[in-house]
Amino acid sequence: MEEFEIKKTKDRGQGLFAKRDFDKGTVILHFGGQHITRQEIIDQKIPTSVSDRFLQIGTDLFLVINDHSQFLNHSCSPNCYIKITVNNAFLLAAIPIKRGDELFFDYSTTETSESSDWQMNCSCGAYACRKVISGFHLLPADKKTKLIADGMVPKYLLNS
Repeated sequence: MEEFEIKKTKDRGQGLFAKRDFDKGTVILHFGGQHITRQEIIDQKIPTSVSDRFLQIGTDLFLVINDHSQFLNHSCSPNCYIKITVNNAFLLAAIPIKRGDELFFDYSTTETSESSDWQMNCSCGAYACRKVISGFHLLPADKKTKLIADGMVPKYLLNS
């Protein structure tokens, strides 16, 4: 049985929703996709139809997301986070998740981008919504400290 489903959200298009409860720290899914480098992205070695479906998993390594995980939406107060292990990416529950909850992660927690390279407007509705999503190092210091303390930041971001 699938543990999540794609459904229409109230205000974000489609999203990925839990079909069962997940305890904090539980692996929810493994991200599938082709590995690609930053230069390959710049050289447009991938089809335009998937050009916005990248997940950064290393300083110069990305996954081209081509499965159900492409429906994961951003939140400035996420209930999930990305764990990178040997060039594989996993979505883990940051808090207990109930059946029917939409799954979110903070897109900034995987990005080394400068705001001039990549940013997007945010309207996640979280109390502490930052209004703009960009690279991890552009987050406010207190937010970075909390995310690091909670184990929600891949090592390549800590070293960049």
